[in-house]
Amino acid sequence: MKRKAMLSGALILSVLYSFMLVGTIILAVSAVVYYFMGQSVQIINDLFLPLLNPFLVMGKVWMLVFVFLTIIACVFMLVLSTRFIKYSSAEKDMFLRKKSMMIFYLICLILAMGGYSYWFAYNLSKFTFNAKTLVNVVLIIIISLHLISAILICISMGKELTFSNQQITVQPVAPQSQNRPAIYTAGLEEQVEEQVETKTQETKKSPQHLEESLSSKKLIESIGKLEQMRKEGSISAVEYTQLRGQLIKKFTK
Repeated sequence: MKRKAMLSGALILSVLYSFMLVGTIILAVSAVVYYFMGQSVQIINDLFLPLLNPFLVMGKVWMLVFVFLTIIACVFMLVLSTRFIKYSSAEKDMFLRKKSMMIFYLICLILAMGGYSYWFAYNLSKFTFNAKTLVNVVLIIIISLHLISAILICISMGKELTFSNQQITVQPVAPQSQNRPAIYTAGLEEQVEEQVETKTQETKKSPQHLEESLSSKKLIESIGKLEQMRKEGSISAVEYTQLRGQLIKKFTK
């Protein structure tokens, strides 16, 4: 099941934090070089000082700590965006099971956007916009992309959870009665009654049928005996015919 809004927001975050991760790695390398060689090599000091100046507020050691914490934060946000990509195509049951985790990720996304917004507001309060034009433009882009992603993810989650809640609150439909419409049952009772009457009549006739079966058996046995006597010569063919006719009349009355 594809959730296009969530997928779009997650892809925006993935691309953004992929670039930011590369940038923070470059920043970390620069911080290490500046830490060990910044004082001795003037060109390194001139190149890296403007880039690392926001991290040097509390000294060089804290600069390294802040830079590596920034790398960890970027990795976490990149993993967060890939989780949203995975959940965008998850089955409904799995999506509902991961609801709490997605809400946590969404809160982290909003907090990150809040951090960038604070940074942007701090720059505007301390300096003019033109004083840090590049940094402010980058912050505006990052904040805008975070806002778009958060809106898309919220829309997708809101639709999914609302639809699931509607399904839960719907009253179960009562099972339909097994009774068929009158068009299918018309004449059914008459057919049942006829079948019952037929079976009753057959039951009543069964002793007679049994009696007829016994009579037929006796008739066959008697004719068999006459046939045997005729073959042995005890009776003539004429007598055989007469006696057979008498037996037939006797057992078929």
